[in-house]
Formats: sequence, structure tokens, C-alpha cells
Amino acid sequence: MFLTYTNAVMHGPVGGRVLVGYCLWSGGARIVVCDGGGPTTPRVRQEASLAEGGRGLQVVDSVAVRWGSFRLPGAQAVWCDFGEPLRAPDSDIWAWLRRVLSAYPLADGTPCSRAAQAALSGAR
Repeated sequence: MFLTYTNAVMHGPVGGRVLVGYCLWSGGARIVVCDGGGPTTPRVRQEASLAEGGRGLQVVDSVAVRWGSFRLPGAQAVWCDFGEPLRAPDSDIWAWLRRVLSAYPLADGTPCSRAAQAALSGAR
């Protein structure tokens, strides 16, 4: 979903990379966007102002069957499921992300540590 990508570009570190991935299954899809991590945790804003921005996660929250985020050293990930939620062990769901983040750092030029990779196995 383009809104999660836009948030990563707008709120991630200047000059950092943005990683976008997806997973398709017969009943739905998961989109994952990772960046080098901003200063805050992604959250849905509840304000009703006329500000130009700040509604991206409201849209994601309304169209995705579920979404979430997690932070690792050097990375912030936001994911959302469409259709039927993905039902698989976390070790299977995030296996590809561990490999990519270890090979392609997002922020400071250093790959994620083994501790960060291990944290991914418990990410939801």
C-alpha cells in the first residue's frame, strides 16, 4: 500500500533505504515496508484537524484486515494484511525479511545483528 511507503520516505532517516516486500496466498496478501526507523512508533492519529497529512495509517487501518509494526536495531517495519489474514508460524512469515535485512542495511550502513534477526522470529 503506497501510504506505508510514503510514511517510510517521510519519517525514516534522510538518505536511508526503504524496503518493500509482499507475500501472496490464496486468500489474501501481506505488504511489508521497512525503513531505518524514525523517532516515533507508527500509530493511527485520532485527530479531526484539517491538516494536510497524518491520515495514512487511518486509511490502512480501515482497509486492511490487520496491520502492525515492530522495531529492530536499524529498522522499523510496518505490515498490513488484506483479505484473509496470513496464518503461518512467525519463523516462516518473516524468514525472507531476516535475510534481506542482514544483506541490505536500511540506515547506518551496518547489517542487522544476529540479535535483531532473532527478534524477527517473534515479530507479529
